[in-house]
Amino acid sequence: MNDPLMLEPSVALRAVERRDLAELVCLCREHAAYERSEWVDRDQEGDLAALFLASDTTWCWVIQAEHELSGFVSASLEVSTWDAKRFLHMDCLFLRPAYRGRGWGRRIMARVAQLALDQKAINLQWQTPEWNEGAIRFYDRLGGVSQRKQRFTMSPEACGELVDGQAGRPAAPGESRSQAFPAADRWEPREVRFLGVESMSEWQVKCYGIALKQDHQQAWGASQQLVAEELSFVSEPHAGLAIAILHRGSDAWWLVLDAWLEGAMLAHQVFRSEHQNPGVWLRGSPRGPSFCVWELAVLGFERDAYVKSVFAGDPPDVEHYLSVFMNGEC
Repeated sequence: MNDPLMLEPSVALRAVERRDLAELVCLCREHAAYERSEWVDRDQEGDLAALFLASDTTWCWVIQAEHELSGFVSASLEVSTWDAKRFLHMDCLFLRPAYRGRGWGRRIMARVAQLALDQKAINLQWQTPEWNEGAIRFYDRLGGVSQRKQRFTMSPEACGELVDGQAGRPAAPGESRSQAFPAADRWEPREVRFLGVESMSEWQVKCYGIALKQDHQQAWGASQQLVAEELSFVSEPHAGLAIAILHRGSDAWWLVLDAWLEGAMLAHQVFRSEHQNPGVWLRGSPRGPSFCVWELAVLGFERDAYVKSVFAGDPPDVEHYLSVFMNGEC
């Protein structure tokens, strides 16, 4: 399994080496950004050396393409208690965008599958985000079987709260957990600006900005790409109409994306980006913030416009719906 696998005459899948670790950290950072997950810089290079250069239960391969690494795949042996056996867990499979679509995926997966056989693992397991429909179709074609489960993580701080008995503790009789928020967090009018209608493949997207300043161009450019990507993953019957709201909040950039589905339902997603790094969007938690009072005002307007023009229209008047918009303070 240590022999390089030639994916193309000048491209090799090979075991990671110490000289690769700095660039492997960069690949991990790019992978986290692609999955819209949080990345924290620490001594990953040293930790990766301990994981993959001095262990017989963890593996990592990098894809050497001429003068740079174009991707990586990693795996480890884990325990299946039900089966009283070990299974091989593929933790990451990532290719930089310029190297996708070249037919390497099946051969990379075959290398990982061979490792599972060599280790006499009971099976090979991995996961991918539910929104990554392209990867899901690829894994389906390979013969993978999906199982719906929620994946949980717990930070060291949350672990400490659990050990101390604070996590998940119900309020004691007479104890109030409500709080008065600082004056800076209270309501005040914010400017809503209609940015126009963007055509994105089969979608018409009504775009809004809230509390935008002169620095909004970079965030808006990055949000347009994200909106187009996310709408391309919508598989339910839909109206081809969506609303995107870019909000410069006091704590971060927020992007609210709502797509009109069949039955006048909305597919709702929220993304967050730091003020100092407006091009990196993190997907909001299902149990986290959904929308604020200012965004809700825009969505309320859009709800009324959609009902009047499309849902209750006889016949539905999509052009009218796209021509009416909200501007001003809310």
